[in-house]
Amino acid sequence: MEFVKRVDNKKLKWLYGYWTGKRKTDRLPGRADIDPLEMGDLLPHLILAEVVPPDRRIRFRLVGTEMVINWGEDFTGRYIDDIMSGDYRAYIAGMFADAIRTRAAVYSESLFRWDQGRFRGAKRLYLPLASDGINVDMVLVGQVFEAGKTAALLPTKVLDIGTDIHEEVVRVFE
Repeated sequence: MEFVKRVDNKKLKWLYGYWTGKRKTDRLPGRADIDPLEMGDLLPHLILAEVVPPDRRIRFRLVGTEMVINWGEDFTGRYIDDIMSGDYRAYIAGMFADAIRTRAAVYSESLFRWDQGRFRGAKRLYLPLASDGINVDMVLVGQVFEAGKTAALLPTKVLDIGTDIHEEVVRVFE
């Protein structure tokens, strides 16, 4: 199935099209190719993360207002391992790692913990960026939350689909 057909949100589909339009053949777009003025009402749903050498630690450079509202804090400037722990951190870090390793888009649907013991649906699109067109040094993330869809249990299984290089990756909690 074509990757974009798996993306189940019109804002994230638009973001994927935007990123694809900025790609040059087999070269990835860089941060300089991404214009915030072209993002419109998607800006609040965006995260820009930096891949920090030498161990590829993820640091959040920009966090949209929807993320701040849903997380309950602004984690701009902080590292992923400073704000997350356990299986959830492993899941999120895995999506960053997939985007970096494959140089491909990664789409995720899962439950997001938004207060004590409750979860709501979240859809994420991870898009690798490379200032030299080859080596991923940033990841642009679009994330939307599903209003009204909540669950009381944490999902337990991750499914990977399409992990070959240049093939998009889909991760879903089942």
